[in-house]
Amino acid sequence: MFSGWENLGEYLDSYTYRQSQEKFSDSIQRALADQAVLIGEAGTGTGKTIAYLIPLLLYAVETETRVAVSTDTKSLQTQLLTKDIPLVESILGLSPGAELCLGASNYICKRKMKTAVDQGGLLLAGSELDSLIAWEEETLSGIRSDYPGSVGESVWGAVTRETDNCLGRRCPNYQESYYFVAREKWKKARILVVNHALLASHMALEGKLLPEFSAVVVDEAHKFPDAALDAMKQRLILGELSHLIRSSKRRADRILQTIESYRQEVEGKYRNAQRIRTPAGTSSGHRLIEQIERIEEELREEMQEKENPDNEGDLKAQMLLGRLGDARRVMERFEEGPDTDHVHWVTVEGQKGVIMHRSPLDAQSFIRSELLEKHSSVIFTSATLGASGKKPFSYFARETGCDRAEKEVRYARVGSPFDYEKRTLLFLPPDIVEPSDEDRFPQDCAYWIDRMVGLTGGGAFILFTSRLMLSRVHALLEAKESGISYISQVSLGPPAALRAFHENPDSVLLGLSSFWQGIDVPGDALRLVVIVRLPFQVPDDPVLSARTEKLQNAGRSPFSEIQLPHAVLTVKQGFGRLMRRESDRGIVSILDARLRTKSYGKDVLAALPRARLVSSFEDLQKSYQELFSDIQNVAEIPGRPILNR
Repeated sequence: MFSGWENLGEYLDSYTYRQSQEKFSDSIQRALADQAVLIGEAGTGTGKTIAYLIPLLLYAVETETRVAVSTDTKSLQTQLLTKDIPLVESILGLSPGAELCLGASNYICKRKMKTAVDQGGLLLAGSELDSLIAWEEETLSGIRSDYPGSVGESVWGAVTRETDNCLGRRCPNYQESYYFVAREKWKKARILVVNHALLASHMALEGKLLPEFSAVVVDEAHKFPDAALDAMKQRLILGELSHLIRSSKRRADRILQTIESYRQEVEGKYRNAQRIRTPAGTSSGHRLIEQIERIEEELREEMQEKENPDNEGDLKAQMLLGRLGDARRVMERFEEGPDTDHVHWVTVEGQKGVIMHRSPLDAQSFIRSELLEKHSSVIFTSATLGASGKKPFSYFARETGCDRAEKEVRYARVGSPFDYEKRTLLFLPPDIVEPSDEDRFPQDCAYWIDRMVGLTGGGAFILFTSRLMLSRVHALLEAKESGISYISQVSLGPPAALRAFHENPDSVLLGLSSFWQGIDVPGDALRLVVIVRLPFQVPDDPVLSARTEKLQNAGRSPFSEIQLPHAVLTVKQGFGRLMRRESDRGIVSILDARLRTKSYGKDVLAALPRARLVSSFEDLQKSYQELFSDIQNVAEIPGRPILNR
C-alpha cells in the first residue's frame, strides 16, 4: 500500500493532499490485489490518473507481469506517456517502462510504400508526394500521425499496413518493419497504453494483437461499451466487393452484373438505415453467394500446396480469399435473417453506395467473456459512470456484463473537490417551450443563448444533439447581428472549430457530440456552457430499436434501463466542460423544459454536481457579477467576461 500521498508536493507543483484521491487509489490497489473488478467514479479534479497509476505500476513490478491502460482519447494517451507515467515512476523510484500501442493501419508498410512508389500509386498525394517519401526515409516510428504534412485517406490506404496483406517474417523488410519493431518494444514494456478500439479488437481476435497482460485499467470507461460493440459489428460495402471482384480477374463481368442486380434489389426493398427483421429474400443474393463460393474454391485450390504466401501474387490471393469469405458470410446472414441477438440494417453512403450492417444488440457477454474473465483484474474508471438513485452504477454494470460476472465486482465513488456551489451557476430558463415544439423551440433557444452570451461576452460552448437544430439556431443567432463571433462545428469540423475558439476566447462555439466530452478549456476562456436539450438516443437507431423491443417483450422499461441513464451520463459529461480546474467558474444552462415538467427531471438534476441553482435572468446577472467580482481591471484580462453589454 502506497503511503506517500502527503509528500507528493515534492514532485507536483501546487499539489494539495486530498483524502478522496488516496481513498480512490486504495480501492484500486485492493481490487488489483484481490483480482476483482472495480467500477470507480472519481469526480473531476480528484487526480484520478495518478490515483490508478501508482497501484498499477506497483502491481506490475511486484507481480512481474505486464499491465495495460486503455483510453478513449489520444490526448489522454499523450498525457499518460509524456507526463503522468514518468511522474509516477519518479515518485516510486521504479522504471517498468511504458509503450504506446497502435493498430496496424497506423504504421507505414515499407513493402506497400515501395510498390506504390514504383507503380505510380501515389499520384493522388500531389505536391505532398516528395515530402511523404522524404519523411518515410527519415522517420523512426513510421506512424502516420507523426507525418507533419497532409495527404488523403486513399494515399494512406496505399502505404499503411493491412493485417491480411502482410508477409510477416517472410517479408524482406521484416527486421525494419515499423509495426514489428514496435511490437518487439511492446513485449519489453511492463505498461501498455492502448485505446479502446485496439483493446476491443484485441478481444475480438482472441488476444492476438497485443502482448499478454494481466490487469487493465479502462479509463474514460463510459465510452468502452460502444467501442466493444463496434469491434463486433460486421458490414459489407457493395462497392468494395465490386473492387475485389475486379481485382480477382475471375469471371468479373458476370459477377459484377450480379452485384449490380443485388444492389438494385436491396436499394429498392429497404429504406436508408431501416432495420431489417426478416430474411432478405433477394433473387440475386443466392446467385451471388454461389458465384463467390466458386471463386473461393478456385483460390483454395491454387493455394492448397502452400501453407504461407511467399510472394506478392500469393499474398494477394490469400487476402482476396479472406475478404471474399467475409463478404459472403455477411450476405448469408442477411439471406437467413437476424437471430434474436443480432440486428440487420442497410445504409446508402455517398461514394460507398449500399452498405449492409450486422451487429449484436449489445456487448455485455463479449466484455464479460473476453475482458473480465481473461484478466486478473479490470478497473473501469471515469468522472461519469454513475447516475442517481440507490444503484447509480447499475446501467454501466449491465452494459459491461459486470452484473453477471463470475469475479467479485466492487464499486467506488469519490466526489469532485471543486466547490461547485460557489463557482458554478446552474441556470434553467423559466419560460421556454419543450423540444417537441419544433417551430418555437429553436427560437426560444436562440433568445436565451443571446441573452446569456450578452452577459458573459462570449466564451461559450453551446452543445447540441442534432446538426439540424445546430444549423437552425446558428442562423437565428447570426441574424441578431450582436457582434459576437459564432463558430459552427458543422461548418468547420471539430478540430478547426476548436482552434478558432482558442484564437478568439470571446467567441461562441456551437458543437455536437465531440464537444460534450474530452475537451479541456481551463480558465475564464470558457465561462458559459449551454446544453440545448437532454441527449436521449435516437429511437429509430436500428440497434437501439432492437434492444428496446427485446426489453419491452421481457416486460422491462427501455426508458429507465437504457435511455435515461445514458442521457444522464452524457449530460454529466457536457456539464463537466466548464469546471476543469479548481479556479474555473461560470454558468451551465440546460434549455430543456422537461427538467421541470417531467418526473425524470429530478433524476437528471440529482446526478449533477451541486451547483447554485438560478431560476431568473435577473438573479443570473447578479450572481454572475458576484462570481467575477475579483476582476479589478477588466480591460487587461484576455477573454474577459463583458459584464455590462
